[in-house]
Amino acid sequence: KSVSIVNLQKIEIPYNSAVISVDYAAIEFSFQEQISYAYFLEGWDRNWNYVNKLNTAYYSRLNEGEYKLHIKSTDSEGEWSNNEKIILIKILPPWYRTWWAYGIYLILFSAAYYLFQTYRNRQRNLKHEVEITNLKMEREKDLNEKKLNFFTNISHELRTPLTLIVNPIKDILNGKESGQEKNDLNVVYRNSRRLLSLVDQLLLFRKTESENDALNIVKINLFKFAKEIFLCFGYLAKNNNIDYTFECDNEELNIYGDRDKLEIVFFNLLSNALKFTPKGGFVKFKIISNQSGVKIEVSDNGPGIPEGIGEKLFDKFYKVMSKESLKMGFGIGLYLVKNFVALHKGKIYFQSEKGAGTSFFIELPVGEAVGVADAGGIENE
Repeated sequence: KSVSIVNLQKIEIPYNSAVISVDYAAIEFSFQEQISYAYFLEGWDRNWNYVNKLNTAYYSRLNEGEYKLHIKSTDSEGEWSNNEKIILIKILPPWYRTWWAYGIYLILFSAAYYLFQTYRNRQRNLKHEVEITNLKMEREKDLNEKKLNFFTNISHELRTPLTLIVNPIKDILNGKESGQEKNDLNVVYRNSRRLLSLVDQLLLFRKTESENDALNIVKINLFKFAKEIFLCFGYLAKNNNIDYTFECDNEELNIYGDRDKLEIVFFNLLSNALKFTPKGGFVKFKIISNQSGVKIEVSDNGPGIPEGIGEKLFDKFYKVMSKESLKMGFGIGLYLVKNFVALHKGKIYFQSEKGAGTSFFIELPVGEAVGVADAGGIENE
């Protein structure tokens, strides 16, 4: 495209047309043969281009940007005049290097980054959900396995009272004297009641998962109540030659509590103690009263509880893994014990030494206020 530059101060040229050819001539037309020319493109040339009488400036492959084309000539006597012509030349950038192109690039990059981050977050969340699902599945599998063990091992737990029933009956059938028959029948009666209590314990186990498990508060003579449970195991202790003792410093000691739940507490502790006590050992059931309440102790000289167990011993379905684990029952006994003691506003803890035995301690209040908020009222035993 040809353009007159006589009155032109600035020209803009597209990048794909950045080939410039500028023709120029001095005003002194009568002496053209004696006039020389020179030009200089500021921003591109390093020095002036002296071209004698050539009156064309040619440039190609110019980069985008702004340039100044300087053109000067001599007079007829060969002296360089001050009539320099300056033209501003702007080479426009290609479309892909324009400001709006960079804006589009920014938008596209931002969109791509956003999509990438969204995808990565989605993948991370999906991975996290998968991990949570797998963890839940593992926990559910473990819980199901524990529940299976629960129902498998319950037969072992029920075997103890059944044995205590069967053996006295066998002795009666073998023709024992009448006095001994009466004692044996008492053992049968007590353990028949305990067998029924074990079934009730299975029902109570489900109830302990609810915060609304209320206490049926009654007034209990703790001496008579504890002694009755103690005697349930007399036959078993005698057959295993275990020194089985009961102590209570106050035969008129009364407390307020739920009879069924406290029976489960005492029976579990005594049952566990007898399970782990070797023949010729001892089991002690001791009750001490004071002004603030009562302290109940069940001690034995069995193998003891391994170090590091701590409060896990009272977790639901928890079983100590040891060579004696076959005797451990189904893992809810001590869980129920702790829950029922807590319902009575009491506390339970233990002391154990490996190879020397274990002692469980329960501290209970004796006042009428215990559990009243969780119960429908107070009845006499």
